[in-house]
Amino acid sequence: MTESEVVDRLLSYSPELKQGYGVYQDFLAAVRTKDSHWFQELLKQNYSHLSEKYATTIKTFKQYQEGILNALEQPYSNGSLECLNNHIKVLKRNAYGFRSFYNFKLRILLTLGTTLFNPMKKNKPVEK
Repeated sequence: MTESEVVDRLLSYSPELKQGYGVYQDFLAAVRTKDSHWFQELLKQNYSHLSEKYATTIKTFKQYQEGILNALEQPYSNGSLECLNNHIKVLKRNAYGFRSFYNFKLRILLTLGTTLFNPMKKNKPVEK
């Protein structure tokens, strides 16, 4: 049995669940296609026939509508920065404390594979 067959079977048991799933898929498609106009049209519809769980989610969408529309319309994202912060936090948690901030910084740069990694070079004694 495929995943879509399982979903279809579960939706056949409850008409309320089927309606809610359809609304969920509409919102998901609007976000995936970054169609802000469609998202706004979905928010204008009347969802009083759905359960309280869906009403709470739609109320949250309406509360943060401006930010969601900005995210759909603008090509900018802070996802890469959040990923970088998460990697640093994991490294810090697993490091059990570096004694030297410089060594910690070098470890971050080395772990992330950045081209900014430039350790201090030690001066070699001049041979005569």
